[in-house]
Amino acid sequence: MTQTFPHRLGRTLSLFAGLVHLVWIFFIWLGWASPLLGFIYRMHSIQMEVGVLAMPLSRAIGLLVLTLVIGYAIGLLLGTIWEKVK
Repeated sequence: MTQTFPHRLGRTLSLFAGLVHLVWIFFIWLGWASPLLGFIYRMHSIQMEVGVLAMPLSRAIGLLVLTLVIGYAIGLLLGTIWEKVK
């Protein structure tokens, strides 16, 4: 592997985590998040009352930025460890 592997892994995990959260934000805006959580909980035999709050645009952007940064940091850390171990 090259020295760029940790950065590539960081970008990959960052984009994946960001995409997952972007889909979640769209589910919230479309009103599908609460029924989806209810379905997931029922499929796992979990009974829990959960409410999904409205998400203003500023919170959605904050969630995406935080997710991208944390995803990159985790990917960079794992890639660096991988380079040191191999």
